[in-house]
Parts: sequence; C-alpha cells; structure tokens
Amino acid sequence: MDQNLILTSQNGHLAFVIFNRPEKRNSLNFQMLEMLPGILRELTQKPDLRVIIFRGSGDAAFCAGGDITEFKQHAQSRQNVEKWHEVLVGAIESVYRVEVPTIAMVHGPAAGAGCEIAMACDIRLMAPDARFGITGSRLGFPIPFRNALRLVSLVGPANAKKMLYTGEFISAEEAQSMGLGTGVVNKEVLEKRTLELAGEIAANAPLAQRAIKRTIDRVVQDPSLSSVRDPSRWFVEAFLSRDLQEGVNAFLEKRKPVFQGK
Repeated sequence: MDQNLILTSQNGHLAFVIFNRPEKRNSLNFQMLEMLPGILRELTQKPDLRVIIFRGSGDAAFCAGGDITEFKQHAQSRQNVEKWHEVLVGAIESVYRVEVPTIAMVHGPAAGAGCEIAMACDIRLMAPDARFGITGSRLGFPIPFRNALRLVSLVGPANAKKMLYTGEFISAEEAQSMGLGTGVVNKEVLEKRTLELAGEIAANAPLAQRAIKRTIDRVVQDPSLSSVRDPSRWFVEAFLSRDLQEGVNAFLEKRKPVFQGK
C-alpha cells in the first residue's frame, strides 16, 4: 500500500489526517478507504491525543469523493459491489466512531464520500469556496443508510432529499444555514482558525469531551434513549475523575486548569 496517500501528523494534543491526492482533487481510491480505519486506530491509541483535524492536501479540494475511475471494476459482480460498500461504509464509520472530537477543515469541494466523511466529523469549518454534494444519483447509486442518517440529522429530511435527488452542490453559505456547516472563515486564515478552535477544545477536560461526544451521538441515533441501559454512567465517571477536581480547584483559585484525562 502507498502510505503517502493519507498523511498524519501530531503536534501536542492535536493531529491532522490529510487526504493526499492533490492531482486527483484528493479523491478516495479503494486503497485509501481500506487504510483509513487502521490509521485512525493507530492515532487514537496515543493517550495525549484530544482532537483530530481532517483536511485535503493542496488548495483545490477537501475531497472530491470516491475515485470514479474505479467504479466500473466495483460493478463487475455482486461480490465486488458488496465489498466496495463494506469498505466505503467502514471507512466513514471509522471517522464517526473516533472517540475524540473531530473537525473537518473544508475548502473547495467535499463531494460524495468526501462530503460523507465531513458529515461524520463533529464540526465542519469552511472556507467561502467550500461546496458540499452527494452526487450518487447522477451516477446511478444511492447513499448508504448510515450516511443518510447523518445527513438527515444535520439538514432534515426535505433538504437531504433535495440534495440527494438532484446531486447538486451547495455553497458554504447554504451549508451553514442548513446546519451542515459550523462556520465560514476566509480561506487564508482557515487553517489558523481551525487550529485555534481545536486548541480551545483540547484545553478542556478530555474525559468530559469524550462523554459529550458519546452522549450526543447516542441521542441522534436513539432519541428515545431506549437503548441506553445506564444513562448516568458517563456523567458519573467524569464527575469522579481527577480532572473534575482540577477543574473545580482551578476555578476556585482563578487559574487555567491543566487536565490530564484521568
């Protein structure tokens, strides 16, 4: 496998995952989709990691989606299609299931699987030239169920159907108004603002952040909370942590807390 197709770097509590095919607008070939879950498993084993930022290499695109030049070979048999679906959904689920907060730093198009990866992140910070689209209907296939769930939870069923029926791209401004985007900043300061936001998140208690992420994701998946056996567990575990003691002490002593994730 070409390990340079997806690059990673870490500085302190922050890590980048970079889709590195700038000559193909960072489109995801089968190999990249297979690689991504393992890359994220390796990153999240590092105890000091608190935020992951996803971005595309270069200035042209976040990610132009799956590599369409490979689609015909995936369509040669039912077995091939099922394997493609399994790897595609597994890659995007691996982003969604990362335990630490995630940010998609989006400039240019986030199309197809690229849009779905951005949706799997917790926050999508955008340059004005960002565009989001899921264009499967133009090529002949629908969106996988789990990715549809995330799209509907972000933009609602009517906007989701319009996006998917037409395969249209929506602008950063439209994405912001729909709830798909989380903020628009000038392209020249996009990375700076993304790092500032990631730093703000990383400065807070990591056990609480992970519990917040699990709680919100569970609420989206199961609004009735019928599948939650012990709704107090994550709250109680965080409240009993050393970080809680540090947070309270820092507040009372009028200083910044130093959280250890313990």
